[in-house]
Amino acid sequence: MNRFYYDNGHKVAIHPGAYLADIMEERELSLSDFAEKLDWDPESLKEFMNGDLSVTEEIAANLFEKLGIHVEMWMKFQKKYDMILAKERDRKTPTQGSALVESFK
Repeated sequence: MNRFYYDNGHKVAIHPGAYLADIMEERELSLSDFAEKLDWDPESLKEFMNGDLSVTEEIAANLFEKLGIHVEMWMKFQKKYDMILAKERDRKTPTQGSALVESFK
């Protein structure tokens, strides 16, 4: 997966892990130091920041506890990212209905 989703060259969706990567960079922490502060293993943190893991309620609660960013905010970031990706998949995948319409042309 990817941390960012682009449409016509414009960034339209940002995986929550990208926000976490920005926080790590702003605090000038290494991956292992940041993982230790979050009580995560470094590999899981790397996967999350790369967009390979989604936010769960457990992850969001951990991030709230460690960073003070509310659970709802993390869940909204993930939901928005997922919705944009789902819309893009729908846009690229013809539906049965569109095939039926094409058959009448």
